[in-house]
Amino acid sequence: MLQYITNPNSTTPIVDQVKQVIEGGCRWVQLCHKQASDDEIKDLVAQLKPICNQAETVLLLHSRVELAKELELDGVFLEKGDMPPTQARDILGGGPIIGVTVNSADQIGQIRYFDIDYIAFGPYNADNAVCLDDYSKAMQYIHENHIEIPVVAIGNITPSDAKPLMQAGVNGLAVSEAIADSDNLATTTAQFISLLDTPNRIG
Repeated sequence: MLQYITNPNSTTPIVDQVKQVIEGGCRWVQLCHKQASDDEIKDLVAQLKPICNQAETVLLLHSRVELAKELELDGVFLEKGDMPPTQARDILGGGPIIGVTVNSADQIGQIRYFDIDYIAFGPYNADNAVCLDDYSKAMQYIHENHIEIPVVAIGNITPSDAKPLMQAGVNGLAVSEAIADSDNLATTTAQFISLLDTPNRIG
């Protein structure tokens, strides 16, 4: 599974980013624009929801749980420092997707009993990064403890990172800059998807 995280610093506007990654085959988009006001997010969502709905593409919102509920989005992604996933679940109810940030296998053990839908494990290729061996150990821990929560690698992931990360056992990749800064977002998206060894489906 490929998850695309929108990049407000790209020369390609966010709405066009989403159109192009959907053209490339991505069916999971996380709207991330930390500096935008709630009204700006609402304007973006008004443009993105019809696009995503037509393409049967999941649309998550970064961090803003109450706004995600108000806008009836598919779910949220929670960073460190955001509200606890238990509180987010209370607000959103049982249906919407909740993803959380994790940086170690120990943290996976801590959050395994929460009602969450996926784990974003990283950051990969960054300062104090999680390395391939960390991914392998984390996935081994998950299998040994029968934890049925998908794990998505997150960080400055490039196409050359895709195969090693998938071989380490992750269920998918969350990508931003490598796609947003490419010459052709649709082509780069399709390239990433071709490198996955699991079907490009949700969940």
